[in-house]
Amino acid sequence: MGQITLTEMADAVRRMAARVRIPVIADGDTGHGDLHNVQRTVQLFEQAGAAGVILEDQVTPKRCGHFEGKALISCEEMVLT
Repeated sequence: MGQITLTEMADAVRRMAARVRIPVIADGDTGHGDLHNVQRTVQLFEQAGAAGVILEDQVTPKRCGHFEGKALISCEEMVLT
């Protein structure tokens, strides 16, 4: 639903990582936007202490996996660096 911002998520990751002794794997959603936002998401989560980040490959707005109408980003966009 897009009701939490990237910085709010990074703060949540920071709070969790500071309180546990196991690696934190953070949910980066779809990276919060385009390629530049994906890079920023990973960077902020790394700085917050995440050991890993899960990123989804659906286009925005994404759909629940149980519903029809899902679409993935193109292979061309996926491999951009």
